[in-house]
Amino acid sequence: MSKRTKPVSVTELRANAGRVMRRAKGSHEPIVVTERGRPSAVLLSLEAYTALRGSPDRALLREIGRGERDVARGRTVSFEQVRADVEKVLSRVHR
Repeated sequence: MSKRTKPVSVTELRANAGRVMRRAKGSHEPIVVTERGRPSAVLLSLEAYTALRGSPDRALLREIGRGERDVARGRTVSFEQVRADVEKVLSRVHR
């Protein structure tokens, strides 16, 4: 997030819901909603929420794609080599 947005009280949100919603949609930044001066909720644009919810899945799919490309190019390691590497690391950790 590039800049911190100004929090909005519940009272202001009730009185100016349209304006606050436009601000959330336009800024793509979370807007903290306060009750009695304390943060209680966050308002996000649908686009920001979707990006936030989708990011782990997209990252996983990218990694799967990278792995598939490596396999197709013959860039693989045998199970025996992986096991040997893991055993080396574990032996250093258990010292």
